[in-house]
Amino acid sequence: MATWVYPTEGREVTSGFNPARKHPVTGVVKAHTGTDFRAASGTPLRAACDGTVVKSLFAKGSPGNYVRIDVGGGVWIGYSHLSERRVSKGDRVSCGQIIGLAGATGSATAAHLHFEVSVDGVKIDPVPHLEANVVGVALLVEKQPPPSLEDDMPTLVNSPTFGTGLLDGGVLTGIGDQATVDAWAAAGAKVVPISDGDFMRLVRRSTSTWLLFCPPEKGGRGFAVWSGGQAVGLGDAGTVESFKAAGVPVVEVAGADFDRFTAV
Repeated sequence: MATWVYPTEGREVTSGFNPARKHPVTGVVKAHTGTDFRAASGTPLRAACDGTVVKSLFAKGSPGNYVRIDVGGGVWIGYSHLSERRVSKGDRVSCGQIIGLAGATGSATAAHLHFEVSVDGVKIDPVPHLEANVVGVALLVEKQPPPSLEDDMPTLVNSPTFGTGLLDGGVLTGIGDQATVDAWAAAGAKVVPISDGDFMRLVRRSTSTWLLFCPPEKGGRGFAVWSGGQAVGLGDAGTVESFKAAGVPVVEVAGADFDRFTAV
């Protein structure tokens, strides 16, 4: 399956896919055949999937600066209202590559990204498609080379709830406390903010051994041993302490996440 990412760093929708929306500029009721994502002017926009640029131009009317990418399988993705286009027709682009900057060219009341997905000639709601296909920042990070032996600097991913993980070649190999994170960041290590969901995707794909812990205040499910990308058993308190003593990382999760991962 092809790797997909969201075209914007954030995922806030300001106007969704709608078969009968009143246009904010013209007042005409017609189909809104894409999703508008919040993006300030100058925000970098990413190729949501590998593909080939088939259009890069200033389109008169609503789109303004416009980029279309053919991603294969009868699917193309479109970007409208850009302030700047950074790709040309015929360019091959990689998932996550910056293809332009957000703006308000064409028919727009403010800067944003109008993003479209077309499958076999039919424009579909981009958000469910992205949710079904996005694997997360984890895979995007894998495209970056691991730290060189000369500088020995890791890449750290920081999530709001689960804390910070250490990446080695895009694979989660350890978890650091805030003091460790601060020390590495001060030394020049790269820290990439990611969502809790993306952090758990990294945990899920890791070949390392972890303990998933659901404490009483999050549902009280207890502990599960996570190894080789799957839950391999439940641990009692004694097991947990022995793993901790051996230096095995512990990741706190909510009850719903615990149930989801132990059900795999």
